[in-house]
Amino acid sequence: MTKYLYLLLALFFASSCNSIVKNGLGINEPTANRAKIAAFARKIPIKAYYYLQKDKYLDFIKENIADTNMVQKFCQPLQVLSFKNGILRSMSVNCNARGFPNLKWRFQTDSLGGFIGNMQRIPAQFGIQNYLSACGAGDVLYDTENQIVVQWSYVTGRQTQLMIRKLQKIYPKQNIIYINNDALYVEQKE
Repeated sequence: MTKYLYLLLALFFASSCNSIVKNGLGINEPTANRAKIAAFARKIPIKAYYYLQKDKYLDFIKENIADTNMVQKFCQPLQVLSFKNGILRSMSVNCNARGFPNLKWRFQTDSLGGFIGNMQRIPAQFGIQNYLSACGAGDVLYDTENQIVVQWSYVTGRQTQLMIRKLQKIYPKQNIIYINNDALYVEQKE
Protein backbone atom coordinates (compact mmCIF):
# COMPACT_ATOMS: atom_id res chain seq x y z
CA MET A 1 0.00 0.00 0.00
CA THR A 2 2.81 2.42 0.90
CA LYS A 3 4.52 1.71 -2.45
CA TYR A 4 1.41 2.77 -4.32
CA LEU A 5 1.05 5.91 -2.26
CA TYR A 6 4.65 6.92 -3.02
CA LEU A 7 4.13 6.13 -6.69
CA LEU A 8 0.95 8.21 -6.76
CA LEU A 9 2.70 11.13 -5.03
CA ALA A 10 5.66 10.88 -7.40
CA LEU A 11 3.37 10.98 -10.44
CA PHE A 12 1.47 13.95 -9.02
CA PHE A 13 4.61 15.98 -8.35
CA ALA A 14 6.23 14.98 -11.64
CA SER A 15 3.22 16.17 -13.62
CA SER A 16 2.89 19.46 -11.77
CA CYS A 17 6.57 20.15 -11.14
CA ASN A 18 7.01 22.47 -14.11
CA SER A 19 4.19 24.77 -13.06
CA ILE A 20 5.37 24.79 -9.44
CA VAL A 21 8.91 25.72 -10.47
CA LYS A 22 7.70 28.33 -12.96
CA ASN A 23 5.40 29.96 -10.42
CA GLY A 24 8.10 29.86 -7.75
CA LEU A 25 10.54 31.66 -10.01
CA GLY A 26 7.96 34.06 -11.47
CA ILE A 27 8.34 32.73 -15.01
CA ASN A 28 5.68 33.43 -17.65
CA GLU A 29 4.82 31.51 -20.80
CA PRO A 30 6.50 32.94 -23.93
CA THR A 31 4.31 35.36 -25.83
CA ALA A 32 4.36 37.56 -28.90
CA ASN A 33 1.31 39.46 -27.64
CA ARG A 34 2.52 43.06 -27.55
CA ALA A 35 -0.43 44.21 -25.40
CA LYS A 36 0.55 41.67 -22.73
CA ILE A 37 4.21 42.74 -22.96
CA ALA A 38 3.23 46.44 -22.76
CA ALA A 39 1.08 45.84 -19.66
CA PHE A 40 3.98 44.04 -18.02
CA ALA A 41 6.39 46.89 -18.93
CA ARG A 42 4.06 49.44 -17.31
CA LYS A 43 4.12 47.44 -14.05
CA ILE A 44 7.93 47.54 -13.81
CA PRO A 45 7.85 50.57 -14.87
CA ILE A 46 9.52 50.94 -18.24
CA LYS A 47 8.32 54.00 -20.12
CA ALA A 48 9.91 53.38 -23.51
CA TYR A 49 11.39 50.29 -25.08
CA TYR A 50 12.07 48.63 -28.40
CA TYR A 51 11.19 45.18 -29.71
CA LEU A 52 14.11 43.03 -30.74
CA GLN A 53 14.26 42.13 -34.44
CA LYS A 54 15.14 38.47 -34.01
CA ASP A 55 16.64 37.54 -37.41
CA LYS A 56 18.68 40.73 -37.79
CA TYR A 57 19.96 40.43 -34.20
CA LEU A 58 20.93 36.75 -34.47
CA ASP A 59 22.71 37.36 -37.77
CA PHE A 60 24.66 40.23 -36.20
CA ILE A 61 25.67 38.13 -33.19
CA LYS A 62 26.74 35.16 -35.29
CA GLU A 63 28.74 37.37 -37.67
CA ASN A 64 30.57 39.21 -34.88
CA ILE A 65 31.03 36.67 -32.10
CA ALA A 66 33.13 33.55 -32.70
CA ASP A 67 33.04 32.23 -29.12
CA THR A 68 29.95 29.98 -28.70
CA ASN A 69 29.80 30.70 -24.97
CA MET A 70 29.55 34.42 -25.71
CA VAL A 71 26.88 33.78 -28.37
CA GLN A 72 24.82 32.00 -25.71
CA LYS A 73 25.19 34.97 -23.38
CA PHE A 74 23.83 37.29 -26.06
CA CYS A 75 20.76 35.04 -26.32
CA GLN A 76 19.85 35.14 -22.62
CA PRO A 77 16.50 36.68 -21.62
CA LEU A 78 18.10 39.15 -19.16
CA GLN A 79 21.15 41.12 -20.24
CA VAL A 80 22.72 44.33 -18.99
CA LEU A 81 25.34 45.76 -21.33
CA SER A 82 27.57 48.71 -20.54
CA PHE A 83 29.09 50.70 -23.38
CA LYS A 84 31.88 53.20 -22.78
CA ASN A 85 32.78 55.56 -25.61
CA GLY A 86 30.61 53.44 -27.91
CA ILE A 87 32.43 50.15 -27.21
CA LEU A 88 30.95 47.26 -25.25
CA ARG A 89 32.83 47.24 -21.97
CA SER A 90 30.96 44.69 -19.88
CA MET A 91 27.94 42.47 -19.74
CA SER A 92 25.86 40.85 -17.00
CA VAL A 93 23.42 38.09 -17.91
CA ASN A 94 20.91 36.04 -15.96
CA CYS A 95 22.91 32.81 -16.22
CA ASN A 96 25.75 34.47 -14.27
CA ALA A 97 23.49 35.88 -11.55
CA ARG A 98 23.13 33.61 -8.56
CA GLY A 99 20.30 33.17 -6.12
CA PHE A 100 17.06 31.34 -5.52
CA PRO A 101 14.20 32.04 -5.80
CA ASN A 102 15.32 35.50 -6.93
CA LEU A 103 18.48 36.25 -8.86
CA LYS A 104 21.00 38.36 -6.97
CA TRP A 105 22.36 40.88 -9.46
CA ARG A 106 25.72 42.33 -8.51
CA PHE A 107 26.35 45.37 -10.61
CA GLN A 108 29.90 46.33 -9.70
CA THR A 109 30.92 49.68 -11.04
CA ASP A 110 34.09 51.65 -11.36
CA SER A 111 34.42 55.30 -10.35
CA LEU A 112 33.13 56.39 -13.77
CA GLY A 113 29.90 54.47 -13.37
CA GLY A 114 30.69 51.78 -15.93
CA PHE A 115 30.35 48.12 -15.13
CA ILE A 116 33.53 46.23 -14.35
CA GLY A 117 34.12 43.47 -16.84
CA ASN A 118 36.40 42.12 -19.50
CA MET A 119 35.09 42.16 -23.05
CA GLN A 120 38.35 41.46 -24.91
CA ARG A 121 36.69 38.69 -26.95
CA ILE A 122 34.30 41.18 -28.56
CA PRO A 123 35.46 42.67 -31.88
CA ALA A 124 35.68 46.43 -32.34
CA GLN A 125 32.86 46.52 -34.92
CA PHE A 126 30.58 45.48 -32.06
CA GLY A 127 30.00 49.12 -31.19
CA ILE A 128 26.83 50.57 -29.73
CA GLN A 129 25.49 51.94 -33.01
CA ASN A 130 25.86 48.59 -34.81
CA TYR A 131 24.45 46.73 -31.81
CA LEU A 132 21.38 48.97 -31.46
CA SER A 133 20.76 48.83 -35.19
CA ALA A 134 20.86 45.03 -35.10
CA CYS A 135 18.41 45.04 -32.19
CA GLY A 136 15.94 47.25 -34.07
CA ALA A 137 16.71 50.38 -32.06
CA GLY A 138 19.07 52.11 -34.50
CA ASP A 139 17.22 55.43 -34.29
CA VAL A 140 17.49 55.81 -30.51
CA LEU A 141 19.63 58.57 -29.03
CA TYR A 142 22.33 57.23 -26.76
CA ASP A 143 25.03 58.59 -24.48
CA THR A 144 28.29 58.38 -26.40
CA GLU A 145 30.34 58.32 -23.20
CA ASN A 146 28.49 55.83 -20.94
CA GLN A 147 25.38 53.93 -21.98
CA ILE A 148 23.53 51.04 -20.37
CA VAL A 149 21.42 48.79 -22.58
CA VAL A 150 19.06 46.26 -21.04
CA GLN A 151 17.54 43.34 -22.87
CA TRP A 152 14.54 42.13 -20.92
CA SER A 153 11.84 39.54 -21.31
CA TYR A 154 8.22 38.96 -20.32
CA VAL A 155 9.13 35.28 -19.98
CA THR A 156 11.36 35.90 -16.97
CA GLY A 157 8.59 37.82 -15.19
CA ARG A 158 9.54 38.63 -11.62
CA GLN A 159 13.27 38.33 -12.35
CA THR A 160 12.91 41.04 -15.01
CA GLN A 161 11.12 43.34 -12.59
CA LEU A 162 13.70 42.86 -9.85
CA MET A 163 16.67 43.42 -12.18
CA ILE A 164 15.27 46.56 -13.80
CA ARG A 165 14.11 48.08 -10.52
CA LYS A 166 17.57 47.53 -9.05
CA LEU A 167 19.21 49.21 -12.06
CA GLN A 168 16.79 52.13 -11.86
CA LYS A 169 17.60 52.53 -8.17
CA ILE A 170 21.38 52.41 -8.70
CA TYR A 171 21.31 54.67 -11.78
CA PRO A 172 18.33 57.02 -11.31
CA LYS A 173 19.66 59.64 -13.74
CA GLN A 174 21.19 57.30 -16.32
CA ASN A 175 19.45 57.01 -19.66
CA ILE A 176 18.87 53.26 -19.94
CA ILE A 177 17.83 51.80 -23.28
CA TYR A 178 15.39 48.90 -22.90
CA ILE A 179 14.93 46.23 -25.56
CA ASN A 180 12.30 43.52 -25.20
CA ASN A 181 13.70 40.23 -26.50
CA ASP A 182 10.67 37.92 -26.24
CA ALA A 183 10.96 37.33 -29.99
CA LEU A 184 13.91 35.04 -29.22
CA TYR A 185 11.71 32.64 -27.23
CA VAL A 186 8.30 32.57 -28.88
CA GLU A 187 9.12 30.12 -31.68
CA GLN A 188 10.79 27.73 -29.25
CA LYS A 189 7.38 27.13 -27.70
CA GLU A 190 5.52 26.61 -30.97
